[in-house]
Amino acid sequence: MGLKTRNFLAILSLLVFMLPVYALPTRLEGYVTDETGKSLPHVNIMIKNSTLHTLSDKEGFFSLTLPLPDTYTIRLLLTGYETVSKELFVDKDTLLHFTLRKNARYLDAVTVTSTRTPKLLAESPVLTRVITAEDMEKMNAVTMQDVLENELSGIEFTRQMDGQTVINMQGMGGESLLFLVDGERLSGETLNNIDYNRLNTLNIERVEIVKGAASTLYGSNATAGVVNIITKKVKEPWQVAVNAKYGSLNEQEYGLLAGGKYKNFSTLTALSYHYIDSDTLVDAPGENSTPARVFVFGGRSLTADEKITWQPAKSLSITAKGGYFFRDRFNNPKRPDRYRGYHAGAEIPWKINDKHQLCANYVFDRYDKYYHYLLLDRDDSLNYSNNQHTARLQYDFFAHDNHTLTAGAEYFNDRLKTYQFEQGMAHETSAFVLFAQHDWQINKKWNVVYGARVDKHSAYGFYFSPKVSVMYRHKSFTLRTSYGKGFRSPSLKELYTDWDHQGMFRLLGNPDLNPETSHQVIFSGEYDTKLLNISISGFYNYIHDKITTLWLNAAQDSSRYVNAQRADVFGGDINLWLKLPKGFGVRLSYSYVNDKRMEKGVNITDTRPHTAVARLSYDLDTRYYTLNVMFSGRVLGALDMKTATETLDETGETNLEYETQHYPAYTIWKLSVNQCFFKSYTLSLGIDNLFNYKPKIHTFNTSLSPGITFFAGLSIRFNEIFKKKHYPISRT
Repeated sequence: MGLKTRNFLAILSLLVFMLPVYALPTRLEGYVTDETGKSLPHVNIMIKNSTLHTLSDKEGFFSLTLPLPDTYTIRLLLTGYETVSKELFVDKDTLLHFTLRKNARYLDAVTVTSTRTPKLLAESPVLTRVITAEDMEKMNAVTMQDVLENELSGIEFTRQMDGQTVINMQGMGGESLLFLVDGERLSGETLNNIDYNRLNTLNIERVEIVKGAASTLYGSNATAGVVNIITKKVKEPWQVAVNAKYGSLNEQEYGLLAGGKYKNFSTLTALSYHYIDSDTLVDAPGENSTPARVFVFGGRSLTADEKITWQPAKSLSITAKGGYFFRDRFNNPKRPDRYRGYHAGAEIPWKINDKHQLCANYVFDRYDKYYHYLLLDRDDSLNYSNNQHTARLQYDFFAHDNHTLTAGAEYFNDRLKTYQFEQGMAHETSAFVLFAQHDWQINKKWNVVYGARVDKHSAYGFYFSPKVSVMYRHKSFTLRTSYGKGFRSPSLKELYTDWDHQGMFRLLGNPDLNPETSHQVIFSGEYDTKLLNISISGFYNYIHDKITTLWLNAAQDSSRYVNAQRADVFGGDINLWLKLPKGFGVRLSYSYVNDKRMEKGVNITDTRPHTAVARLSYDLDTRYYTLNVMFSGRVLGALDMKTATETLDETGETNLEYETQHYPAYTIWKLSVNQCFFKSYTLSLGIDNLFNYKPKIHTFNTSLSPGITFFAGLSIRFNEIFKKKHYPISRT
């Protein structure tokens, strides 16, 4: 064989070897319908273990470009439908037809809370609960409190000083629970809780809840858990929806959701207004109660949110967000409280290629408080202003078919100016965070997610917080376990408060406070079929250096924030979902919490040990008419709470005397009916506190319902009215 022949064969072999590298991309096309043949828009079509994804259009069609001939796993996801997965070898342009079946549950919804990258809820090792927009519509929820109380056991909203709303979730308060909107924090707090009126339920796509400190990528301060609110996106060339509700106590809600797409631009505007009168609750006659009357303050609030997205290239998009919040609280006939909030930010995700992805975020959030003088019709000078800046850079690497590596850095700055600080001064802290996570799909049965955060706090130096979650799946059975170390730095209020409360007592901050650290372990088991889902979970949470307040003298005229407590919280949940014939469904959820907050050998917890949620629903879904009836209730068990009073004995030594306050068990039930005509008009009717429960004595840990209440609502989707009802069989 001559030299030229050998060279020719060598070049030919090299070209043959390189053919796959230079193979032309192939196109995967198809359309999606339901069981009746109706086209399904907005179906999420994903290629497993890659960043390739698209949505079906208004006629149910989709198209994806695949880089190389290969075997791909295609997944189709749509809330309310069973997920479809299909594995096939694609080496040429291919046309497919998929049929999705109705599913009343949402285990197959996409969740991003624990990983910041799309992952099926059923396949997430981090135990996560999802509440969808459809869930909220069926329960006729107006506020975030309605959403959480109607869906989750183990949660209780109560009232504290001046009737302010506070949350308790499995023994942990608002200072340990991180509320996020699209993964970003909210500024401002009262009694360690955010202003829940800022959360516009009209603009919520879903709520993702991770209990405990299991999430690596969403903050070490979340020792109790993360509530991540995902806002809606534009899904139509144009969409306009309006709604109105009216109920007892002159409660009114009005909303507008409007947006559209044009070429590579999209915009979405959400407006919401809420009003409710104040109410006075009176204790039952003959009961020895102090006070005999409880004032439940009404108010009005307005939220406005805007989201604009520009996609200059398929691999790059830029989203700008902004919003405004306003609230009046009717707590004083001459000088009510007034609140304002502002937020603005941008997100820039860049898909470098199928393996690499980069995302940059920046968010500014501000929350202000004023006194408003009604007679003068003007605001007093600003008495509280909280400003927060968050900047983040995150990198994702999709290695092979079963590894996702995530790493990033975050900067957070918190500045607070308030009348509760000495001479109204302003204080601020900052933190720089590095985080990393590895999501490893070992095989079809085992999945491990592990990672860590390193916090460099301006006042406390470095803190290392490891996390790990493991999931095992076999047919219908799923086992999950996770461990997370939590870190919560003292708030600016806990560090620097110097506040005289109208001469009654003085509250002092403590610059020498240590951060709280926690260790939490969670176990869960789940059995899931198309008709039945049962899950059982248990948790243990140990909190070291728990921050609380302690009286400094027997006269109880001064108190200070101290690291005086350790807390042990353990408990568990049992959840059951059952799909019955003829459109009926049953859901039961029970939570047990054993919260030990020891002080001088006495448990001073204010957590109810037993809570439950029950629901019976009926759904009828036809092409032109949808009916949903929901009968639901909350059961809150009794609570015996210890309250302490300091006294001086004969030697001058301080002693604590404890009294027991009994809060009885109670239950409240709700009936709601939704009817939707032609996918366009929805009529809502409902009765809350159906059996007219009223406590004999009204206190901070009892129901503040005035008794049985009624509501009615109407919503109109204008884009559905004018949409062409075309159900395709083929592109022709």
